[in-house]
Amino acid sequence: MSAARTILFRTFIIALAVWVGAGIFSSISDNLAWYSDPVGWVQKAKPRAGAINPWPILTAIVALLTLVSLAFFAFGAGPGRREALFALVATVLVLAATGLYFVPRLILIFFKTDLLTDAQIIAASRAWILWNWVRIVYVLGVLYYALAAAAKMRRPTELSS
Repeated sequence: MSAARTILFRTFIIALAVWVGAGIFSSISDNLAWYSDPVGWVQKAKPRAGAINPWPILTAIVALLTLVSLAFFAFGAGPGRREALFALVATVLVLAATGLYFVPRLILIFFKTDLLTDAQIIAASRAWILWNWVRIVYVLGVLYYALAAAAKMRRPTELSS
């Protein structure tokens, strides 16, 4: 296994860990208040002047590293390759779910509130929060599997030191 492929995969793991860690922090700090009063939370939610939303940047970094790593692992052999491919494909799936469900629902809930009744805001918010926690647990599983793959990629000389 090439050193470049191993380094790229380890970089992917770091980005994935940052992504899920930020998701856990954000969910713990926001979701309880949002879940308890969805309508009030949505009405008070306003972007801070000059603030940059980090989620598109973090997600783009994870997506880029996932796709590049997937290209590197698509061919060839080596220890941990199968596990790495599993983790990478699983990450593609969660990124697809993020783009197809989570982002559009957030846009609907927070930026198109005039289209929703209070009951719809409550239902959509609570569903989003619950599915978000499912996504976090899923990504933690993917991260664990990616770490297991990285452990298999270590050379025997690295294991003895």
